[in-house]
Formats: sequence, C-alpha cells, structure tokens
Amino acid sequence: MTDYAKELTERSENLRAELQEMQKGFEMKREEFLKLQGALEMLQVLDKDSKEAEDDD
Repeated sequence: MTDYAKELTERSENLRAELQEMQKGFEMKREEFLKLQGALEMLQVLDKDSKEAEDDD
C-alpha cells in the first residue's frame, strides 16, 4: 500500500507541475493576444482618422 501511495503522490506532483507550466503558457499567450487586439484596434482608429482627414481635404 505504501508503494501505491508513493506512486499516486508522485503522479499528483507531476500533474501539478504540468498544470502550472500550462498556466504560465496560457498567461503568456493571453497577454500576447491582448497586445495584438490592442494593436489592431489602434490601427483601425488610425485608418479611420486617416480616411476622415482625406475626406476633409
């Protein structure tokens, strides 16, 4: 029974470490996504401003 408990404990620790790594990866991808979304929004604003300036001319 002790070997079984030890095996389960090791599996649990390995899964915890794997989940923590996955969480880090997720957070990095999330930050990248939000930055890209912000950049796209800014480009849309600049494009709209540019078109409005052309229409004013």
